[in-house]
Amino acid sequence: MSQTPTTMEEALAENARLRSQVQRLEEMVARLEARLNQDSQEFLEAAVDRSSGGEAAAEEDAERPEARRSARTHGEPPGAAATEKVDEVEHHWPTACEKCGSKLPARTRTEVGEPQRHQVVEIPAVQAHVTEHQMHTQCCDACGHATQADLPEGVPPGAFGPRLQAVIALFTGAYRVSKRVAESALSDLFGVKLSLGSVSASEQTMSAALATPVAERARTSSSKPWSMRTRRGGGKIGNAHGSGLPGRPWSLSSWSTPSAVPRPPARCWGHLPASW
Repeated sequence: MSQTPTTMEEALAENARLRSQVQRLEEMVARLEARLNQDSQEFLEAAVDRSSGGEAAAEEDAERPEARRSARTHGEPPGAAATEKVDEVEHHWPTACEKCGSKLPARTRTEVGEPQRHQVVEIPAVQAHVTEHQMHTQCCDACGHATQADLPEGVPPGAFGPRLQAVIALFTGAYRVSKRVAESALSDLFGVKLSLGSVSASEQTMSAALATPVAERARTSSSKPWSMRTRRGGGKIGNAHGSGLPGRPWSLSSWSTPSAVPRPPARCWGHLPASW
């Protein structure tokens, strides 16, 4: 609050300041009244349009669940895919009249209405595909040297292809299942026989491949370092990049990466970056 003017000059200056403030407030009130009148007019027009069955009513009705249900084709189950997006369509026709038992013709049919649709979603049987690469050795007729063929470009040097390694990383990294459960799941789902050591080796390969993009994502997602204290012992976890234990690189065996950013263990608590 300003002090009371003690001279004529101060009183005139205070009067001018108050007049300017009142003028700004009057302009603000005028803008708010115009905005309120505009919104009220639009609301009234929409109400009249709805009562008369205009476009607003049609748009509002289209958003209602019962309208969406009634808009579906007759016989279409809820959540069904469009016919042009299904993989296979099988047509079934009745063979006899359910009322009199007469045999229905198969060549000249008289269809009534739309067919009732029934969709069945099934996962195809998946069996792991094994490719054996045989590198033959051939003797040179000119000098007698034996030369062995190399693996073609794109063939991984290990025993697992990129999709299989990705599935292993999905199980042990994102889904957080144990190596033994991942081993059993791969055997049950795909017929792939692995050892626990093979699962660990695949984790290390995938961790090395993802180390660079994970570090880059961690740098871009949060510029502030973070640290946490465990429930036991009060030791801190975290480093300047928020990407693992101090002095230890990120790996699938210790972190989950559903969004390509390492997350802290579930037993830790503390201050986390705002992006988590």
